[in-house]
Amino acid sequence: MKSTTHFKYLEFSDTKGLHEDTVQTLSDLKFLKDELRFLKNLIASHTLALINGKSPEETKTLYTLLMKQSKRLEKLIQEVEAHGNNLHILFDDIDVPGELKL
Repeated sequence: MKSTTHFKYLEFSDTKGLHEDTVQTLSDLKFLKDELRFLKNLIASHTLALINGKSPEETKTLYTLLMKQSKRLEKLIQEVEAHGNNLHILFDDIDVPGELKL
């Protein structure tokens, strides 16, 4: 039997790299938010066609899943924005007591 080991390589980033990664992630999440909004509008404007092609339950399930993903995405965007703010606080070289409350 062949044994394989998988290692995950993590690269250390400087503060600028961490900031750029955060900005890119936030940009990607906002793009996904626009795509979800487009899909919701598409479903809303073609509901009758969807109902004719599928059962109303299937259409409702699809819309419900889309709404759940929208809520998860909003939470992710908020978390990434908070992460970016915390990075800024960590690396601004200004010590403020109680600034980082965990």
